[in-house]
Amino acid sequence: MLNSIDAPASITLQYIKTNKAVTPIEIPKSDNPRVPDPCGPYRHYMPLQIRFTDIDMLGHLNNAIFVNFFDMGKTNYFSTVLKGPLSWDTISLVIVNINCSFFAPVYFTDKVEVYTKTVEIGERSVTMDQRIVNTETGVTHAMCRTVLAGFDIQNHCGIPVTDEWRRMITQFEQMK
Repeated sequence: MLNSIDAPASITLQYIKTNKAVTPIEIPKSDNPRVPDPCGPYRHYMPLQIRFTDIDMLGHLNNAIFVNFFDMGKTNYFSTVLKGPLSWDTISLVIVNINCSFFAPVYFTDKVEVYTKTVEIGERSVTMDQRIVNTETGVTHAMCRTVLAGFDIQNHCGIPVTDEWRRMITQFEQMK
């Protein structure tokens, strides 16, 4: 079970639709020693719908689907942070590194959410931490560490993270 500051699914859905702030969630420390400790509260989370086609022949969520779920979380996170839909012709970040660690299988009937947060903003990159967590048991099934780099889509070259993205992420995450 998640800590007492967890939000019910109805509030999570409202947050996704309206971009209203909800109570940050503290993911509990895992009993599994392979799962790194969470890095503070997560201010963005969204429920995940597991489809029948997401399940592999072993009866659990296919590993490739985890990456899709993490991508959905990042896309929704940036839409929330930037307070509107993403426009592909003005996106100024691209993924340059993604690492996914799997800790426990997810089954068809599991209730899971993806938690997303920015943990570091450098001169030319942003580092994110994401976790897929069972909302009923608190088990962390997988985590993802993603590095995104500033990118000029018109000139096809690396750039520093824009001041707008830096300001919006810092404000959303309440970073100093």
